[in-house]
Amino acid sequence: MSATAQKKNAVTSRLLLASQETWSPTLASGEKPDLEKIRQEASDLMKQGRYEDALQRHLWYHNHALQIDPAQSAVRLSFALRQWAELSGSYPKARQSLMETRDRGVREFASGGGSFALFQEVEAINERLGQAQATFELFTSIQQRYPELAKQCYYVMENALIEKGDYAACANFIPDFQQRFEFRRDVYRRTGEISDRTPEVNSANIRKEAQRNFINDTRKLIEILVGVSRMVEAEKIREQSVAVLNVPELQSAVSDAEANIRAKHGQTGNPAAQQSVEPADLREARAKLAELKVSLPELHPDVKTAEAIVSEMERLAREEPTAPADLRAAKINLVRMRMEYGEAYPHTKTALSRVKEIERILKDEPNTPPDLREAKAHLIELREEVGPQHPTFKKALARIAELERMTNEEPTASAELREAKARLVEIRIEYGNQHPLVQQALARIQVLEGK
Repeated sequence: MSATAQKKNAVTSRLLLASQETWSPTLASGEKPDLEKIRQEASDLMKQGRYEDALQRHLWYHNHALQIDPAQSAVRLSFALRQWAELSGSYPKARQSLMETRDRGVREFASGGGSFALFQEVEAINERLGQAQATFELFTSIQQRYPELAKQCYYVMENALIEKGDYAACANFIPDFQQRFEFRRDVYRRTGEISDRTPEVNSANIRKEAQRNFINDTRKLIEILVGVSRMVEAEKIREQSVAVLNVPELQSAVSDAEANIRAKHGQTGNPAAQQSVEPADLREARAKLAELKVSLPELHPDVKTAEAIVSEMERLAREEPTAPADLRAAKINLVRMRMEYGEAYPHTKTALSRVKEIERILKDEPNTPPDLREAKAHLIELREEVGPQHPTFKKALARIAELERMTNEEPTASAELREAKARLVEIRIEYGNQHPLVQQALARIQVLEGK
């Protein structure tokens, strides 16, 4: 083996081991771990320069806290994750361990697993890593493969989608704007009533927080409606909100929304009737790069990765402007993997295979529906990651067969029905025909078919 190959292998080995646990708390018989004490130890050890010991506390806490106390969920993805990210500023291995933890979650989605809680975790880690675009790519994949899960994940993504100016995506996930407004209005009113009946609480602070939430959510709804040219509905909700809470932020919500949209798209006139001059994800990537350059040295790995991603997005916008979203996401992810892990990393090779498979399908099978194209690309990934004998690979084969059948025999079926039937095939392979999940899937299919 050449010296270069040995060096690459050594780097890959270190990367794979960065998130490995080598510590656990010493406990007496029947004693429960003190989670707050472990977090405090991590902080103290970092201050003492004992970075590996601090990292091990973070790893153990992150991996086990919810098993011991589910109420730690909020702390785990906020304060604890922030401390872990702070450690990475002094100890690069801590950052690598964060990326590995994130990537395990992404692979779980890719292999047919994943959940709303896991999406929240991946999103929180990406936020700490300054890699919001990676969350968008995962969300795009979930939209294509798991529409029902995407509906849950949307509320994590809503603010970011609005910030990107992707109002059409937001509107797709809000089936009834009026209903959502009425729900937020009722929550605001009930909160005020409860605080009035509970004199021992700080009524003024509760009312202030409820008012802030009502204003923010209403303004978001209005901006989305304006962004998709549903001006009558936007004005109606503005009028209803002012009737509940007559404040300047709600009085000017429609005109503020128009100004926000013009600013995001760099346009004048009716912003909803015009197209942005460049993709929203490219604007977001450039903004993130600018932020990183303010806080990090020019040669910092995060800056170099962000520069490479912007460069690839610019190339795609210039040379492949009609590339579908899944191919764009795959090519951007390949650049990220190459920058963060190198060519020798197994998942970099898998990312390259995914790009090649999507390109092959677009060339050789141009009429393939997006969900079938995604299923075939995912099969290529599984072939390399787990092999053709793995149960997950067999489920993926069955999904492809069902989507192909529907493409030929039920060409007018909705995306929801196609997903429901493909999911039914997977459930039957994993659990058999008598499992309750099969009955639930069948019931869903009947509703979607209008039976």
